[in-house]
Amino acid sequence: RVQFSSTDPSVKVDQVVVYVAWAKGMKRSPEVPPHQMAQKDRKFVPSQLVIQQHDRVSFPNLDNEPHSVFTRDRMVNIEASTKANPEAVAFRTEGTFRIQCDIHSKMRAHIVVVPSRELATMVKSDGTWQIDHVPEGLRTLKVIEPNGATTTLTVTVCASDTPVDVSLEGNAAPTLKRKNGSLFEYQ
Repeated sequence: RVQFSSTDPSVKVDQVVVYVAWAKGMKRSPEVPPHQMAQKDRKFVPSQLVIQQHDRVSFPNLDNEPHSVFTRDRMVNIEASTKANPEAVAFRTEGTFRIQCDIHSKMRAHIVVVPSRELATMVKSDGTWQIDHVPEGLRTLKVIEPNGATTTLTVTVCASDTPVDVSLEGNAAPTLKRKNGSLFEYQ
């Protein structure tokens, strides 16, 4: 169970992700076609994705108006367009990435990048979670929320269920900035 609290009212416990950190001998999930985070009705759909390192994500614009897609670190930098199928972007770094539109401040989403999709899960609204088929032995679990707060704990995994309780204090809401560095009004 995850006990979660945050000063950012927009982040809820069901946006928290729990995953097994990479360890020698673990296998990566097979490569998949690009994931999709569409731009529809001035929203990113879905609003959160959990993907494996090196997976690709496309951001098709399904609206009849221009949108842009970017991350602060410029890993994603798709200029404003009405283009339906822009090229997919590969996410190579583990962690959480805030996706924004430079035109519409309410268009925000998150992508959480983990070492293995099969060894990751989103927490349910009651704080419970379960990851099946974790290799036995000493494992490192990471718990991460959309604003980047992370906690790490070491767990001994055995053949039967291994209950784990963890607490996570979320980070404050970030100051939203446009690509040029000017401030967005936080909505």
